[in-house]
Amino acid sequence: MAILMNSVGIIGLAIAALVVLVYAIGVQRLLRLRWQRIGSAPVNRADIPEASLKIWSKPHPDLVALGFHYLGSGMTQTAVVTPCRPAGVL
Repeated sequence: MAILMNSVGIIGLAIAALVVLVYAIGVQRLLRLRWQRIGSAPVNRADIPEASLKIWSKPHPDLVALGFHYLGSGMTQTAVVTPCRPAGVL
C-alpha cells in the first residue's frame, strides 16, 4: 500500500511540475511581447487587393440587411511586436 501511495504522490508531483512549467513558459512568452503605438490611414477601394475584396464581398448582403453601410476602408500597423529570433530557433 505504501508503494501505491508513493507512486500516486510522484505522479501528482510530476503533473504539478508540468503545470508550473507550462505556466512559466507562457508568462515568459507574454512578457517578451512589446506594444507599440499604431496609426491608421484611409485606403482607397481601388488600392485593396482583389483577393481581399472577394472575401469582403461574401458577407456584404447580410451586413446590408442588418443595417450596416460601407463608409470606407483603412489600414493599420501591427499593435503587438514579438522579438526577432534567428532562423531555426523556437
